[in-house]
Amino acid sequence: MPGFWIRALSAASALALTVPAVAVQVRVEELSAPPSAPLLKLQQSLREARASGSVRVYSAGRSLEGRNIPLVVLSPTGRPSLPPVRVLIICAQHGDEPASVEAISDIIRHCASGRDPSELLTPSVRKGSGGLTGLEDVLWIIVPAANPDGLQAGRRSNSAGADINRDWRARIQPETRAVKQAFARWAPHMVLDLHQWSPDDPPPADNGLEMAAAPGRTNSMERALAGRALPAVRATGRSVSLISSRPGADPTLAHRYFASTGAVSFLIETAARSAPDERRQMLKDLVLLLSDAAGRTRAPGWEEALKGTPAGAAAASFHYPAEYREWVASRDGGGPGGSEDPLSDPRLWAAAALGLCLAVMRTRQGEARPVRGRTAGGRVSPVRGRPWGFGVGSSTARRVPRYEMARGCAPLLKKALRAAASPAENMPYGPRSRPASIRPVVSTAGTGNR
Repeated sequence: MPGFWIRALSAASALALTVPAVAVQVRVEELSAPPSAPLLKLQQSLREARASGSVRVYSAGRSLEGRNIPLVVLSPTGRPSLPPVRVLIICAQHGDEPASVEAISDIIRHCASGRDPSELLTPSVRKGSGGLTGLEDVLWIIVPAANPDGLQAGRRSNSAGADINRDWRARIQPETRAVKQAFARWAPHMVLDLHQWSPDDPPPADNGLEMAAAPGRTNSMERALAGRALPAVRATGRSVSLISSRPGADPTLAHRYFASTGAVSFLIETAARSAPDERRQMLKDLVLLLSDAAGRTRAPGWEEALKGTPAGAAAASFHYPAEYREWVASRDGGGPGGSEDPLSDPRLWAAAALGLCLAVMRTRQGEARPVRGRTAGGRVSPVRGRPWGFGVGSSTARRVPRYEMARGCAPLLKKALRAAASPAENMPYGPRSRPASIRPVVSTAGTGNR
């Protein structure tokens, strides 16, 4: 009998390494062409973040060329939680602006590891910030590469030649529809759209923060958040302007579209004359400081600020997806240091069931053992020596083929495998030849012809 249990455990262990995980976590797709430098850095960051166990990576959709558009859900503290304030961060709508992808890759990798997010700030900004305690009440919903085709090719437009940051009124392109789907699903309070000026842009092309007018409310919340974030940056000698969208400004830009729903929305631009490292650092500083200011505002302040708007109604009625809540509960609030309950993993049960069946079949070698003594002629279980159930006392020795044992184990095995392959709460990841389906979402955020 010791050999039986050794074989059972060996089979279960081997299977646990081969059974795929529940289809919630998605990998960044590597197409036939080698990824560009920003995409490669993003892929590496997402792999490291996923390995930490403190981040969820979903698929928001697919680009025209079939590339995955990742959606990263992350707590800045690295501890899985259900915070009251949600911030949507959009990067690389323009494929020739890689600074946002590189900056957010650093942020994802650093925060997923559980390290102090204030370590990412410029040293002098960190000293004057007083700590980023507001981040404990924030959840980031990050689209790190909204235009992966353009990012791969190093061009501004997507593969159809469209500027997706001029598509937010019609939302014809799949990239804008994917980001809108994420906005509707997670009902964020604030949206940050990250960009960079290019050398051929007209002056001043400097660091800037633009807030869009929101119908039905003033920009008092935007001014309050910027008032908390910008002084620390300006104290380092760097200039950052705060401007408002002009009346009649193009409404097809992302930050103006999201503002039309009532959400607090900022466009962040980095200076054309800045070096690449300076651009990345500016984006990190502004993302962290604005997110910290959003967290310090707390839920009641946000409820009051967004009252009477579609985005405010969506945020007030928001409930975290069941899959995400279950994942947070399984982490025991431990972040990278926590551990999931191994008994809650359906892969373990599937592996154990199949391993047990394989071990039984190998032990029996195609036939049952005869019962010794008064029940001779019957058959016994190889585990406990009890009658197998083929009519105790039968005068005819009976063989039990392997397929009968497999058939007996099949219901238990199928049930375990069905649990292991249960559909994800969010959008599933599909092969390039068959785009992943997107679950329709009903939301009041962003509806209406504005």
